[in-house]
Amino acid sequence: MSKLQYILGIELGGGHATCGIVHRTGVVASKTIPVASGALLRPLLPSLEGILRQLMLGASIDMSQCCGVGLAFCGLVDTRRNRVWCIGEKYNDAMNLNLELWCQETFGLPFQLENDARLALLGESVGGAAKGANDVVMILLGTGFGTAAIMEGELVKGRYSLAGARGGHFSISLEPTKCFCGNLGCVETEASTWGLNEISRRSEFMSLSRKAGQTYSDFRSLGKASEEGDPGAIALLEHCIRVWGAATITLIHAYDADTVIMGGGAVKASPRILPSLTQYIQRHAWTPWGIVDVRPALLGENASLLGMTTLFETADAVPNPIGRT
Repeated sequence: MSKLQYILGIELGGGHATCGIVHRTGVVASKTIPVASGALLRPLLPSLEGILRQLMLGASIDMSQCCGVGLAFCGLVDTRRNRVWCIGEKYNDAMNLNLELWCQETFGLPFQLENDARLALLGESVGGAAKGANDVVMILLGTGFGTAAIMEGELVKGRYSLAGARGGHFSISLEPTKCFCGNLGCVETEASTWGLNEISRRSEFMSLSRKAGQTYSDFRSLGKASEEGDPGAIALLEHCIRVWGAATITLIHAYDADTVIMGGGAVKASPRILPSLTQYIQRHAWTPWGIVDVRPALLGENASLLGMTTLFETADAVPNPIGRT
């Protein structure tokens, strides 16, 4: 990417969309808007275009200075065809959209689609918590359980662009709890924002709660109730921490990682989450070489945007974005 070129970036989360202009030195400008649950992507595209054009105008950047449009998607993607493979309960029309054509007609620029967790890891590798780490997994505790991995300095992708991205759908329970992916007992059916309301209805948690029928729809409210000492909330939060910890250890074992980056909004929902997760991981991971380094993500929503600078590399770009030696 030329020193004078910029990326137009879009990051689609479960409940928000962030648009930004990014250079390999950092994010120039960005704006985040809420997105309603169950929203479709096609009706959202004109708004995303308008925000990007406003950001360009405010930053005095024209289209000739931009080398591409990157889109971080909160689902499984086929990076070779720039198509969405699979989604959960969000942007349900995305699999039928030709986003590459939309980009060409709208901006006249090259387009690259990528999974949001994978781009967040790349961003943290460029200028965040994963900088210099060659064997690392990233966890995004947001609407679901987003995952990505780097092994020996190379981003894990696989033939179908799916490797490393499906950690939220490892079976972690033998209970026949069906996930939207078709699997049973997934990490996300046991501990995720989208499944939290249903999980909190289980008798082992509800029977302990001080308030009859108490359920939770997000980890912020669960974290608050836990800090206030509600036994049901404490038990539910501890359950989620064990699920996340066990799933993270599976990723460490699968990808031979010595570093874990924890990001996503749920990490900040309670001050207990990250220390408890760190303790669980370091106590139970089978790593004969030493102790896993667990770090909080540093870049927040900017991570995916900064990661997009690795999608449009040319000869004069930073030659070592992930930190290989």
